[in-house]
Amino acid sequence: MDHHFGQIPKVLELYLQISQYPILGRLIRERMREGIFERGIITSEQLRQEVKDKARLSQQREGTPLGKIRTKSGGSGWHRFVIT
Repeated sequence: MDHHFGQIPKVLELYLQISQYPILGRLIRERMREGIFERGIITSEQLRQEVKDKARLSQQREGTPLGKIRTKSGGSGWHRFVIT
């Protein structure tokens, strides 16, 4: 991306702001997910598939053997993806 000096992508700016609140960060991200689902921007299943696809791409870039991706339930009702 071509950004002017002093400007950062909005997604990185949000990430950095949320990272300043380690205790509330999980709740903030959960509410953000709920918002994008309610607005119909993306469905839960579409997001889940995108996360799986990006995990596989990350494994390929790192040279890690590709494994099966499964979900592990988290306390928030969202799932963490675990690559086995």
